[in-house]
Amino acid sequence: MGDYYYRMRLATNDIAEVKRLMHEQAYALRQSGQLGSWLNQLFNPDYPETQLERDAAWERFGNISLQLEELLEFEPYYDNASNTIWPLVGSYDIFPPEWRLNAYRSFAPDEIEPQLTQWISYLEEVRQGQHRAYLLRWFIFVSGETLVEYWEYLQAGLKSVLERDNVWVRRLKESGLSERILAAPKPRNHPAPIWAEWQDSASTRAENDQLFSAFQKEQADFMKLFKEWNYIVPSKKQYRYYPRPFEELLATANAILADNFVVKMKKCVADGVGLYYTTFVPRVLLNI
Repeated sequence: MGDYYYRMRLATNDIAEVKRLMHEQAYALRQSGQLGSWLNQLFNPDYPETQLERDAAWERFGNISLQLEELLEFEPYYDNASNTIWPLVGSYDIFPPEWRLNAYRSFAPDEIEPQLTQWISYLEEVRQGQHRAYLLRWFIFVSGETLVEYWEYLQAGLKSVLERDNVWVRRLKESGLSERILAAPKPRNHPAPIWAEWQDSASTRAENDQLFSAFQKEQADFMKLFKEWNYIVPSKKQYRYYPRPFEELLATANAILADNFVVKMKKCVADGVGLYYTTFVPRVLLNI
């Protein structure tokens, strides 16, 4: 599934109806599960429990999108996609996930500037060192989830070969690595921070630093097992695990501010156009 904003103007004076459909379109998309189950499950309290409900929401999203397109005028579609904007805020993990989830929506012309101002202000604050405690807690949560995932891979990978009798399996056993992997405790799960509840204070920063130090040790201990495993087993049994540094997440703020995404959003404000969110090219642009 692709995610794009298409520049557009309103083809009706009924702005309230357009905004109503935009709201319903965004809600149906969040309910469909197409944005990723973990993001929805953590930050969407109304997320449907059954696939049947999610499929119905996806169908509603398509129907509402078609209704919305009838009330909009799109710029001509060119091969260079000059009238589209991608990637979206939802793909940048430096933003609070609540914002990312809500960014998958269409925007009326008068809604873009205040939204863009909020995004840019937040990125500038991150560049100035603000929100570090929140972002570090978010980083620990995401990195911790990945660490648990690879711990499970390593456990399952070992158990699937223990009954074999070949050279490298014997090396796993003789070196004691198999016992150490089986004895390795499952990494700790860390709760995701809630943006609206977070306070970046001296106490939270101190607590985070301790938590981060403990996580780094846990990660380093696991990496030792991981490297030993990859050294012994054949390449097809190896796992590629490359932890992301926290500084790389912080550097995303600079990258986004310099990205064409911001330039195109500012041009939308200057031109007085809105943005239509879709996962496919609007049918009017395909001459259907």
